Amino acid sequence: MVVSWRLHRKWAERLDIDLEVSRTVDAVMDEVQPDRWPSEVVNRLARLRATKRDDFDRALILHVLLDKLRDFMKRLLREGGDEPVRFLMEAEPGVLLDVAKMLMIDVGRVDFNMLREIDGVVKQLKPHSREVVEDVLSELGLSRDEGVLSFGKRWRKYLRYIVERVPEFRRFMADSSQCQ
Repeated sequence: MVVSWRLHRKWAERLDIDLEVSRTVDAVMDEVQPDRWPSEVVNRLARLRATKRDDFDRALILHVLLDKLRDFMKRLLREGGDEPVRFLMEAEPGVLLDVAKMLMIDVGRVDFNMLREIDGVVKQLKPHSREVVEDVLSELGLSRDEGVLSFGKRWRKYLRYIVERVPEFRRFMADSSQCQ
């Protein structure tokens, strides 16, 4: 499951990304697997990027970033305990965007030559990071007041990966374990 197009459009508009470009990117990313794109889709995307490169790149980054943020938050909420949920609610603004940025780079959905553009989109979103998180939580059908689930073993390795790479998350988890 992916972030709704309504949410993609909202943030594309807030970041002043051409909405037609954003809609095209959203449709292609969600409807066709990148490794199965037919040549006409590849050609259309290449033409669109050639004419509106900045908007295209930012729309692509925004799309993948929101999807990765949603995936990460869903996993924490589905299989997390009190600490990850508390982290989602109390994290410093922008930390979750940094996690999503790292995940989208790590899975290879965005080229390494786009790192500067990725940082630019994340910087634009950071002042609104609480709102972004609330938007994603609402799409997950959750609110700050909902209860938590037990922490699953299979996500310990994944969580360790995040803890090692995001200093704020590492501090939060260390502080949480000292309270127990």
